[in-house]
Amino acid sequence: MKSILQTPFWADFKSKSGWKSFDIQNTSVLVKPVYSKFKMAYIPEVSDKDWKTWLPEFTKEMQKLAKTENIIFTRLEIWQDQDEDLKNLLEQNKYKKSFEFVQPEHRRVIDIKGTEEEILAQMKQKGRYNIKVAQKHDVTIEIHDDPSKYLEDAELAYPLIAGTGSRKNFGVRQQSYFVDLLKTLYDNHAGALFIARYQGKPVVALIISFYDGAADYFYGGSSTEHKEVMAPSLAHWIVIQEAKRRGCTSYDMLGAAPPDQPNHPYAGFARFKEQFGGEYIHLMGSFDLIFSPIWYKIFCQAEKFRRRGVI
Repeated sequence: MKSILQTPFWADFKSKSGWKSFDIQNTSVLVKPVYSKFKMAYIPEVSDKDWKTWLPEFTKEMQKLAKTENIIFTRLEIWQDQDEDLKNLLEQNKYKKSFEFVQPEHRRVIDIKGTEEEILAQMKQKGRYNIKVAQKHDVTIEIHDDPSKYLEDAELAYPLIAGTGSRKNFGVRQQSYFVDLLKTLYDNHAGALFIARYQGKPVVALIISFYDGAADYFYGGSSTEHKEVMAPSLAHWIVIQEAKRRGCTSYDMLGAAPPDQPNHPYAGFARFKEQFGGEYIHLMGSFDLIFSPIWYKIFCQAEKFRRRGVI
């Protein structure tokens, strides 16, 4: 299964925010400036590789690219379960675990190959109950994916997404980012916006991708009003139904919290997602290949300060 983040159209989308794309060993590599003439490289969600042969050759090619593009380091993101042999191979090729993740390495993934009845049965009782509550309150769900209406859809979704980000103290991108994102997903028949309405008013927005048999939760937001009608629960249930209709076999709800970390930043989100059943998985995550140790150290310190709100 190939990640949507490894597609040419995703590379085109990222180019709108300053990333330059390269294809190395049939793998999408994204490069952007970080300091003056210096850059970083990011390889998102790589999976299904013959790692023993692919990784050494890929690393050699990245070393060449680093010289021509002034790259400080490469961040390789691996989308697969923990693997000690692969960890050893990464270490042998001079990769070290990243100090931070780009895409969450802790996920909640639901197997949706079964019937709707089987998917409901594996949910927690509270999940099924909340879906019924929303249905009883006549919450309605709209599916938006018309390529001619991405501007209006971004305008509809952004207040809900930005409002939730502000309340939860998560950084929120500018509305223009979501305009480009929806246009990319719609134009490539690779995603949709789901809007939940209560009494005609939008109360939930979810941006979902559909690619290569997988549905992925990208962004979401909800109103502080009418929480009692449980609109988010019904919205995600409709996402699952639509994903099945589009031939998907899994629904990745993205960020989760490790079971042994109740104070994790994603703990609240994780408790909500657990209602839908599925499986908690801990991916390999991100590994850095460092070409300039001094500049890499400066970059790491600057990022830590920035995330604390110092700069």
